Formats: sequence, structure tokens, C-alpha cells
Amino acid sequence: SPRARGRCRSTTSPPVYGPTMGARHSSAILAALAARASALPMPPPPAARLRLARALTTMSAAGGERKANLYGLRDEQLEAVLKDWGQPKFRLKQIRDCLYGDAPAADIDAMHTLPKALRARLREHATLGELGVEFEQQSKDGTQKRLWRCHDGSLIESVLMPYDDRRRTACISSQVGCAMGCTFCATGQMGFRRDLSEAEIFEQAARFSSELRARGERLSNVVFMGMGEPFRNYDAVVGAARRIMDELGIGARHVTVSTVGLAPQIRRFAEEG
Repeated sequence: SPRARGRCRSTTSPPVYGPTMGARHSSAILAALAARASALPMPPPPAARLRLARALTTMSAAGGERKANLYGLRDEQLEAVLKDWGQPKFRLKQIRDCLYGDAPAADIDAMHTLPKALRARLREHATLGELGVEFEQQSKDGTQKRLWRCHDGSLIESVLMPYDDRRRTACISSQVGCAMGCTFCATGQMGFRRDLSEAEIFEQAARFSSELRARGERLSNVVFMGMGEPFRNYDAVVGAARRIMDELGIGARHVTVSTVGLAPQIRRFAEEG
């Protein structure tokens, strides 16, 4: 498998619809995905997605606009918001500790190191994650298969796999559906709906990491082997992979990107390092 210089790895394999639990995929999850695939409204255009920190300071909670996702804001964006709100610089570290520290907060109200007024303002303009748990299964060996509902109603799947050597591996999705059309793949038979954003991809791993840290464990590996062809959503996948390494502390050798074999993207991946 080709490996980018010092960065996350790429393996060539058919796209998979997450690791199986037992013999085959959950029929309940497949049914839910199939039912939603043809009935969902079109997602908002990229320009409408609140990705920049300045959007956090201008949007109105009463105006029906989508709140900013704290998992989707980089340090420089969040720092700009806090500065605009007249907050001291150390608030950024406090928020980061609430997101990625040893005692992660389950929601904004649980960020007890922040003043009550700041928590209220954050709650008005932002959310701690956008993915909702639609359905979950757990096998005898502790493997958790989770169906997430995105902000637009799209459904995606990710899986947390425990191993006897204390490794904890998250298998995450990069797209809603897949355009590759592999006949043996459940996701391929759904067709392609849309790419996931960098924040939606990263949040899958971040949420598993947060839950593990809350019980004294840690996420050790991430594999992009869920729904979708990662290299068809190259920029978002690579951006999420870098954040997984930077924010969650997972080394490059423990992040794997699986692909059906898109040669131009594989070359680009290797060259960028």
C-alpha cells in the first residue's frame, strides 16, 4: 500500500459499508438508509454552510439559520469569535480542553470551566456537534455500529471496534452513498447523494474519541472504510484526517484511507505528504 510521506496511509481495496457485525450488515440500518435515500430534500449549497467564524458572530438564533458546529471550527476561527466577544485569550484553551481534553463535555452546558454568560452565548450561536444518533447496535464483543442523522436528514454509518490489545478503531464515512456502483456493496447500490463536509467526517471520530476518554480509554486508530469513496471527496477527507491527527492525537501510521484505486488522487496524496 502506498503511504504518504510521514502522513496517513492509503490502501487500495473495494469500498465497504463499514465493518460487518456478525454475518452481515444490520437489516434495520440498511432499510433506514434505503428509505431515506430517495426522499430527502437537496442539501443547502456550500455557500450557505456556516464554516467561517465570522458567521458565528452575525447569525441569529431566531432567524432559523443553521448554528455553527464547534467541531467544525479551527483554532484561528474560534479565537476570532472569542476576541470579537471580548473574551480573554485563555478561553480558547478552555474550550479546546472541553472538546478534546481528558474530561470532555457532553454538551455546551457541561463546559463548567467557562463562565455562565459565555456558555449561554455559545449555546445561542453554536452546537457541540451536528450528528444525531438515529440507531445503534452493539455486538457481544463490544463493537458499536452507529447510524448518524446529518443536519439535512441524510443518514451515514460509522463503527467503533474494540480489540483485546486495547486498540480502539473507528471506521468512518466520507460520503452519503457512493458513486462507484460496486455490485457487491450495499452503499454502492444506494447511489450517490452528496459529499460529507470536513466537519461531518471529523465529528464521527471526535464523538467516539470523546466517549472513550470519558471512560478512561482512547481512540487509537481511524480507518476511512465506511460509506463512500474517500478519494472522491479528497479535500474534505484529507482535511479531516489532518484534524484527527492534530486534535485527537492519533499518529499518521494509525490513520488509513481505503480507496477503490483512483490513481490521480493516490499520486496527489503521496506527493502532498
